[in-house]
Amino acid sequence: MAFAGAALACSAPALAAAAPASWSAPAALSPCAAVGAAHAAFPRDRPTHGTGRGAVVWSAARSCPQGAGTYVSQIGAGDVPGSPSYALARGGGKLALRPPLALAPAPHGQLAIAGSGGARGGGALVQGAAAGPFSPLGSLAGAVGPGSLFTAYLGDVGLATPIAGGLDNDGLELRIERYYARALSPTITVAGQGGAIESPTVSLDFRTDAILVWRQAGALWARDLPASGRTQPTQRLAAAARAPRVSALISDNNRAMVAWADEESGHTSIYFDYSASGVRFGKPQLLER
Repeated sequence: MAFAGAALACSAPALAAAAPASWSAPAALSPCAAVGAAHAAFPRDRPTHGTGRGAVVWSAARSCPQGAGTYVSQIGAGDVPGSPSYALARGGGKLALRPPLALAPAPHGQLAIAGSGGARGGGALVQGAAAGPFSPLGSLAGAVGPGSLFTAYLGDVGLATPIAGGLDNDGLELRIERYYARALSPTITVAGQGGAIESPTVSLDFRTDAILVWRQAGALWARDLPASGRTQPTQRLAAAARAPRVSALISDNNRAMVAWADEESGHTSIYFDYSASGVRFGKPQLLER
């Protein structure tokens, strides 16, 4: 969804097995202008069990009556989004996050929102119920991307961001909140390959084994990060143009897959790479150009 004010249809996790899956009726979110994409998420601790209210989250433009801010529209009865309101920080102030935003389900029926808001491209990760307030969970040195936040099967949350805004060789940070915790685990640092980091993307399995994918130095890179702490090498997947759109998935069978859209000179190429056991990637497959 590119902007608020457009119609939205959404469906919550299946809370009753007997009810057939269906789309709710489209609903206008807001006539107020938005900046960047809108995101929807439903808290859950397994794919068929919701733990809290879902919501649509986006950034309101400065031209809105109450100015810029993070808009939240709770998804209520019938899976219909309600009237949006500005997300509030603990203490009652307006949540000061700037786009781009990333949204994901979080433990304990809550939602996690990451966005800009600090100096030198930094930002913050906040967490709370859809109705708020949202409490800070951690500060970020680098900006988030569409794949920066990921929720695993049991509700664990992973966040991948560049260090120092991706403007040097310091690499990336991976932060994980376990489904039973209310704080982030110690940060995992991954060395970079030189140059600006783009499209940081993370995926977790139910053990919190992770795969981290990013674009840097003209190529797409992947790093397997087992929860055991076993050291794995950084793997070069393929040459990649600026700002690829990346999706990744890691499974408990010790395999992973990465798909990405590479846009260059007016052409879009869609690639897919499915690893061998041990998360060892080979030559990616071109699906379509």
